[in-house]
Amino acid sequence: MDIKINGSRLKNMFSYDWVKILISIIAGIVVWSLLFTTLGTRITVGEEFYFTTYEKVQSVSHSNNGNLLKKLKDEGILSYDVLEWHSTTITSAGQYSASYMLNLRTTTNEGDVIIMSDGRGEYVKEGEENTTAKSMETAINSRYFYNIEEFLNDAKSYCIDNGFITVNGEDYSNYTVNNATIERYFLTERINSAGNYRKTYRTEAKKQEGVKNEIIRIENVYKNWLSVTNAIKTAKDEGNDIIWYGEIKKYDSEGKEIEGQGEIKPFGIDLYKLNKNYKDRKKIEDSWFTYTNNPEGEGERTTAEGLVLCVFNFESAQRDMQYESLAFMNYIIKTYSGY
Repeated sequence: MDIKINGSRLKNMFSYDWVKILISIIAGIVVWSLLFTTLGTRITVGEEFYFTTYEKVQSVSHSNNGNLLKKLKDEGILSYDVLEWHSTTITSAGQYSASYMLNLRTTTNEGDVIIMSDGRGEYVKEGEENTTAKSMETAINSRYFYNIEEFLNDAKSYCIDNGFITVNGEDYSNYTVNNATIERYFLTERINSAGNYRKTYRTEAKKQEGVKNEIIRIENVYKNWLSVTNAIKTAKDEGNDIIWYGEIKKYDSEGKEIEGQGEIKPFGIDLYKLNKNYKDRKKIEDSWFTYTNNPEGEGERTTAEGLVLCVFNFESAQRDMQYESLAFMNYIIKTYSGY
């Protein structure tokens, strides 16, 4: 049989079979892409850190939030296991409200900390609705955010109840880090919890390096818990409650609000109250602010009043890494106040 390839045969093949060849190439690319997407090792939810500003909250510069996250990572404030960090802004988009866009983000767990405005600093004409306050109310009642008291209690429980930290006596500042317990936890649970951990910690040397980093991470969770808890207490003792409280409303079977049945719960750090007594510290307004009309007719001005730092509650998706938000919160408290 004459199977020699010549110019005529090549011409005939490309003339009559080029469609089949093109389809085969495209099919091969699609199959390869699907295999890569399905079998490829991806980072976990906890290994991505998201800092978000919401709706009317402005940053002093386009790079401000991204630079802050890089600083926190470079200085070891965010732990070794934060592999990517993102600064994002959620606003309305076309026909979709900011509340709707926020809901979309939560479906994919894209959030760790967020700065919102409760509208307190805005000038609203008599008879008009404070839309910023309403938007904050909607977000709180959608249960996206951690109750701050529960968040702090869960962080303490994570460290103590798991045996990572032993408190010596009644003074929480006197404690022991149980390295052996953390090592056992890391080697038996943490590195088996996701595909990328198993890939990263293949060798014994890498595992031991991971153990050292994990000990530092967990001790920092405890230190951050202790620092934030003490700061909140100190502020309260001085007559300045820096916690922000929101109302969780109750509704009847038809979805109508039951008046007077709501519960006031702590949902964030009031950045304005945190910063207002510390003239020697960096001003919140030099980092984040909202615009408001001046009632005296002097036009628009900026204000930090009403800004609140909240924490997304994605604990079920990032059991160990949920408390990176606590590191961020502690940094903000120490930077913008003396508590």
